[in-house]
Amino acid sequence: MSLTLFLISGALVLGGRYQPVQFQDWQEHMVINHFKETWDNALSYSLTRHTIVAISFYQSKGYVRFLSGNGKWCRYVRYPKQMTIQPKNGSPVINIRNGNLLKPQIIEFKSGQKTTSLTAQMHWGRLDEK
Repeated sequence: MSLTLFLISGALVLGGRYQPVQFQDWQEHMVINHFKETWDNALSYSLTRHTIVAISFYQSKGYVRFLSGNGKWCRYVRYPKQMTIQPKNGSPVINIRNGNLLKPQIIEFKSGQKTTSLTAQMHWGRLDEK
């Protein structure tokens, strides 16, 4: 009986200890997926409406804003405090014009020791994860 209680207690303690790490990884994965979906939506909106979509990175506030040139379309990607999202070239804004990028971009997602990079191809604008 005491051995069973010891094993169950140990499993609960160890399980609770590793759960925050798993949650953090899951949360980061969901932010990256949300960013990709919003990026694709911005490309489509820009192409079909023949307008500019400005992607602005607000590190201090913890979000990325996608805003059309006419202000009619706006989306936000919020991310946790332990994470940063920024273009590798350091520019605070990326513009999509008529569904195209003027130059290739690399967007880095950093969290602790882990870095995930999304590469946006010039003109086509599709994101590839590296």
